[in-house]
Amino acid sequence: MPVGAPVPTELGHATRERRDAVLFRLRLELADEHADGPPPSEVEEARRSLRDIYAEAQMVASDEVLAVGGGLVHQLSRIQRLLDPPGPDPDSRETRLEEARGRLEHASEGLYEVRQTMRRDLGITELPIGRPDGYGV
Repeated sequence: MPVGAPVPTELGHATRERRDAVLFRLRLELADEHADGPPPSEVEEARRSLRDIYAEAQMVASDEVLAVGGGLVHQLSRIQRLLDPPGPDPDSRETRLEEARGRLEHASEGLYEVRQTMRRDLGITELPIGRPDGYGV
């Protein structure tokens, strides 16, 4: 990857923004403050931004960064689908929200992994890719 290439930094920022938007949406759902219809504009804007930046990253980021980043992008998309079901189904709402909550915890771990993978790829860290136990608790 070329030195000074901005895309990995933008990819890290965009994944965090998308995670934060999905987290906000989950909090609204858990508080039962949701409305039927399309997702809030912040969630959609974060989704589009991440999609565009990930597309750019595919041209400059290493395969390892793309694999880790792509896994996180997929996880965030799955969470969004859980929060935006195709039709109202009150019986499955609690199940969907619990699954979304669990997946969001994994996505937060994924953010750390993406950042550490990018830093390692740039040669600026030798720290482990995985988050140390108790880190950020």
